[in-house]
Amino acid sequence: MPRWVSRADFASLAAVPVGVLCILVGQKLQGGNVSALLHGAAALIVFGGTAGAVLLSHSPGHTVRALGSAFKTFRHEARQMPALGARMTALAMRAHRRGIQALEPELADERDAFLRSGLSLVIDGASGRELGQVLAVERHAADTQDEACARVWESAAGYAPTLGILGAVLGLIEVMQHLRSPEALGTGIATAFVSTVYGVASANLLFLPIAGRLRERAALGSRQRELIAEGLLAISDGASPRLVADRIRPLAPGTPPVEEIAARLHAAVPQRLA
Repeated sequence: MPRWVSRADFASLAAVPVGVLCILVGQKLQGGNVSALLHGAAALIVFGGTAGAVLLSHSPGHTVRALGSAFKTFRHEARQMPALGARMTALAMRAHRRGIQALEPELADERDAFLRSGLSLVIDGASGRELGQVLAVERHAADTQDEACARVWESAAGYAPTLGILGAVLGLIEVMQHLRSPEALGTGIATAFVSTVYGVASANLLFLPIAGRLRERAALGSRQRELIAEGLLAISDGASPRLVADRIRPLAPGTPPVEEIAARLHAAVPQRLA
């Protein structure tokens, strides 16, 4: 029974280059020179300033975690909800037929830390109340950590346009200082306008989309943990596999029928169902 899906999201990876390319093509169609958008001083003001502001707003650990989470959003590594529903139903079948202790071998191969932790509590005989309390605390901690990563990128999206305006002001100051030297006006004007482009473009083409993906991933993770908690509580209460499936199906539409899950489980490990 497949449990995890892990593949690169090439469509999303291509979205940022496509967005940048559209801007460059638009600049070219308007008669502008693409090289005019390449300005080292403007990039330093916007991106260097944004990095400094983010590090001041968030701890280095949170910032590094947010960077790692951003790369992970471009991979489909999360277990899909129907597969997770089938997994919980299969665990209920084994517990119902062979007892809770029969689930102990499942711990070694389980990649989901939340499910592994909760399953170990069920095997150790934790009461329903104790299990619910521990799972609630772990769910809250995981949800908070996922939200923190999104907030880091949202902060960057807020700082970048403002620093673009700062770069524009600095460029205009440079222009004012060289009004009597027309040949020196170009650098100041370029810094002024390119800084604004960098700030607005990076916020809307990179920082906000990544924050949106992180929030979407956080919401999926929260739903998965809710489903796991509901399934484990049902297994701990000794509910039948069909009742477990009925309790988690509203959280995971598309979960296969109990009979299909039983057939897959029997085909994979018939000796466990003997």
